[in-house]
Amino acid sequence: MANTQEDRIKYCECMEDIKRRIAVIKEFVSDGNTLGREDFDYELVCIHLRKILELIAFGSLIANQEKYSEAHENYIKHRKIDPLLDNIAKINPDFYPKPLKPPITLSSGVKHFEESDKNFLTRDEFTKLLNLCNLVLHVWNPYTPRERKVNFEIPVLEWVNKIQWLLDIHCIRLVDKQDVMVVVMHEEHDGKVHAYYGEGVPESEAQELNA
Repeated sequence: MANTQEDRIKYCECMEDIKRRIAVIKEFVSDGNTLGREDFDYELVCIHLRKILELIAFGSLIANQEKYSEAHENYIKHRKIDPLLDNIAKINPDFYPKPLKPPITLSSGVKHFEESDKNFLTRDEFTKLLNLCNLVLHVWNPYTPRERKVNFEIPVLEWVNKIQWLLDIHCIRLVDKQDVMVVVMHEEHDGKVHAYYGEGVPESEAQELNA
């Protein structure tokens, strides 16, 4: 469970990598850059999108590592994302990040986090985007009759926004506990990712943490 300093550092490192990859995608798309072919452009973007999804998944593994390793002795070799998340869900059904609004400081000094109402990346959309990226990154069978074009349904930057709205401020419910880890992707004092651990918080106050 991600309640040690080492675990929180590992988790934050994953989130910092996500921020860097989001910046690459935004710069490439917003500036109208191209590699000379539309399919090459999509491949470049999808490499980073897929790695972002992988980092979210491995962040969930970090948060549930202790219990996960008990159930899967060879867990360090697990790399396929959907099976990994399915395995984590069996251990901790509440594993998926929960996006939060910026905190409100109560009169008691406690910081209260309400759930975000933004159009963030849902668990189902996570799998959908992962599959879309896979279609782009794999070479098409030359005998495939389908049109060799992937429909992303919404612009790439909207997918990126959904990911950011999921992660900007989010919490991870730790397995077998009421406790949560609150993660802030951009702390004002240094611009870095920070994770805070809330110990023994009652269910009714699960998002009120001294962060």
